[in-house]
Amino acid sequence: MKTQRIQELLDARPVTRAEDFRRILWETQKLLQRDDMRAFAGTPHVVLEDFLREHLADLDSPGALVALNALVLLKEKLGPRPDFIQSEIRRYIGIVERFVSLHGEGPIILISAPARIELCGGHIDYIDYFQDKVLCFGSREYSLLFAARARTDRKVRAVSMQAGYPPVEFSLDEFPVMASRTTHAPEDVDRIWLAYLDATGYMGGGWENYIKSAVFYFQHVRPDHRLRGMDVVVDSTIPIAGGASSSSALVTSAACAIRLFNQSLVDRTELAVSSGKAEWYVGTRGGNMDHATMAFTRVNHAVLITFQPFTVEAVPVPTHGYSWITFYTTEATKTKDLIVKDGEISAVSVEVLPLLLVQILAEDPSLASNWNDFKTAIESSDSDRVGEARRKIERILQKLPETITFRQIKELSPGTYTRTTLRFPVLYEAKGEDEPMPVRCMAKYHLDEVVRVMEESRYLAAAARQQVRGNPESEAEAMAEVGRRLDATHAGLRDDYAVGTEEVEEVYRLAKSCPGVIGARLMGFGLGGNVLVLVREDRADALVRTVEDGYYRRRQRSESDTKKSICIHTPGPGIGPVDVGNAARRRILELSGDWGRWSVHEKEILALAKGLLNIDDIRSFTPRRPVKPVIFAGGRGTRAKLDGPKVLADVLGKSSLIRVLETVMSIPNMEKPLLILSDHKDQQKLICDAVRGLFGIEFIVETDPQGTGHAMLQAEEALKDFQGTVLVTEGVQAAMRAGTLLKSLLIHEALGVSACTLPTTRKERPYAYLVRDEAGMVVDSRETHLEQATIIDYGEDNVSLYFVRADCLFPALYLAKARNTDPRKGGYRGGALGFPNEMVRSLHQMGEIVTGLCMADPREAKSIKYAADVEEVERFIREMEGQGIY
Repeated sequence: MKTQRIQELLDARPVTRAEDFRRILWETQKLLQRDDMRAFAGTPHVVLEDFLREHLADLDSPGALVALNALVLLKEKLGPRPDFIQSEIRRYIGIVERFVSLHGEGPIILISAPARIELCGGHIDYIDYFQDKVLCFGSREYSLLFAARARTDRKVRAVSMQAGYPPVEFSLDEFPVMASRTTHAPEDVDRIWLAYLDATGYMGGGWENYIKSAVFYFQHVRPDHRLRGMDVVVDSTIPIAGGASSSSALVTSAACAIRLFNQSLVDRTELAVSSGKAEWYVGTRGGNMDHATMAFTRVNHAVLITFQPFTVEAVPVPTHGYSWITFYTTEATKTKDLIVKDGEISAVSVEVLPLLLVQILAEDPSLASNWNDFKTAIESSDSDRVGEARRKIERILQKLPETITFRQIKELSPGTYTRTTLRFPVLYEAKGEDEPMPVRCMAKYHLDEVVRVMEESRYLAAAARQQVRGNPESEAEAMAEVGRRLDATHAGLRDDYAVGTEEVEEVYRLAKSCPGVIGARLMGFGLGGNVLVLVREDRADALVRTVEDGYYRRRQRSESDTKKSICIHTPGPGIGPVDVGNAARRRILELSGDWGRWSVHEKEILALAKGLLNIDDIRSFTPRRPVKPVIFAGGRGTRAKLDGPKVLADVLGKSSLIRVLETVMSIPNMEKPLLILSDHKDQQKLICDAVRGLFGIEFIVETDPQGTGHAMLQAEEALKDFQGTVLVTEGVQAAMRAGTLLKSLLIHEALGVSACTLPTTRKERPYAYLVRDEAGMVVDSRETHLEQATIIDYGEDNVSLYFVRADCLFPALYLAKARNTDPRKGGYRGGALGFPNEMVRSLHQMGEIVTGLCMADPREAKSIKYAADVEEVERFIREMEGQGIY
């Protein structure tokens, strides 16, 4: 659970540069050439810590350690299969190299979206006259890769690595001002989007329209943002137009990328729902089953997705003993004929059936009780009860007409007629007023299929439980029930929905003739595409040979085409970044979260950080991003009973401030320091005179003193153009060590995802301590003096040294200011705005990562508040120097 939580945080913040991405993958490839590493990659249950204990000394470089963590991540994603991991690594390297050849080195995100394998529930995910459910999983073996980089303008440029798909370019400005800039309430979003699509007309299935759909829809829901475009390269192993939702994978990937590039954390529910609506742009009016599957699927699980309200439940599946195989027949391309069929299905399901149902129940109120029982049974997720309730509503089904025409719809409800003709213009053009559309058979499929979804989910989970318990007979019985429902779904799609084809039927019959086949069904929309077959694992090869001989060779399909048309799937992870650097980042965050054992973990943490930054020695570390020191140098020294400002207190022959400056400026790539001075003119002059000519120091004066957080806000103008890391400390921290600063900055930069990194130390009764969650992530910082926080016996004390990403600093402070301002009095509650405590709280509220590194010596936390502190600080410095602590 801890690892999963950290991985989710990292997936929302992909940060790897293309050159680092390739380097880590090359190192991982090299590792997989070793017998011990292949054994590790091929063994399901090996704990990384156990493996490291035995092999850490064999990892001859920090890069190799980073590669091992990348291998752990890829093993989690792709399964314990060294050869498959190697092939996917080659695929990742290939798309990144193609991207670099087009757009150069620099930051990159690589998103992977799985093929959608539909077990039960297709064609009911968009109805709303009862609570609909679907059961699917995402394929581990077949996926779409989406490599992208943000642009500074509004252009989107995309290249496909598949033949036959020309490069495309468009601008977000093509989305009309009328649709994107109109202020509208959330409940009007769909209405305005549909009005725009109705006015635009049928866009067709050109591959660029799937990317357009995602970015245009996001601009539609974010009319107050002028979105940035992106450069894109796409590679896919999902069979095109094969019922595995290759198009939805492209839409959802583009939707994920445009959110990440425009400062929007990806919410999986919003991503799934929005992507389904976005895809209407190409002309279909489907639901979001495919997109929700891609968003929520998990390794070794199917997902039971419920709509109205939207919920997702993970359903365990047996981990071995069975194969899910898809046999591709012919394309189910989104031609005008398919758009007409899709429109017919959607119009009848969404518009006509609810209208007729209301009419039937009004004419015969005695039927209402049975109908309500059926709906309640679905909502209760009681699969036994829903089957019985389905049988009781057969009379309602029989009262539905066999067919209906647009003219009859107009007679029933002019409003429904107008809405349907506008929403489905291609359908209306094809059907006219008097060509009939099926009604009763579609309703029959809906009612039967939702029962099958609930029952199939129950039996699939039961089979998984029995496998774990070692009951093979009970397991086989449950899987047989799953197979019966697959067959029933196939019959419904063929007979009730009429979306089968002769070739699909031929493959279905061949599969069902094979021993060991448990069930089969047409997968996807229909009118072509894939046949999904559930077969015992020991009979999978025989099944494949039967279909190869009886279907593909009879049609003289080439060997390569046949190989691509037969796909074996296992339930894998959902859509998300494939950021191989995140494996090492995750490990750093896990180890640093174990803050009480820093000395045990430090060697590994620093090695991982060096490996991420591609350096062998910490002494050669130069920050890639500029670092701006900001030093609080206020405080008059009156309370301290010093002869001048506290920062000028003499410590072993140098003022405390000079010591701090020399320590800070010993790090490469430092910008000119910025000193924040008090508003007392005499104090200002003394400090300015003391540091004149040193390090090109810049000054700002704190007016209206109201705490260090308020003082930091006054540095906003001086930092407005700075992009990098802001190093914040105080001029009274004379005991601060260069080693602590250097290692903290190294880890902060290697992580790249941390909005704020705080070195801390272990202490009894800490003055300002961190609070962590169950995953070890920092969620708060509390101060026992000014904030009167509860005093704790033992914890992490900050040492007044903070590294903050410049893009997060002032948004966090302004959020803290708003949170702490008394609206009646106008000032801060408590009279001051603290730092860093309030900033840490804001960053956590913003969903950012705050990292605590419990690496500092307790003596470093000692600051100069009183005259007596000077002598103690001097003693601490002598002690640390004598111990070789730098």
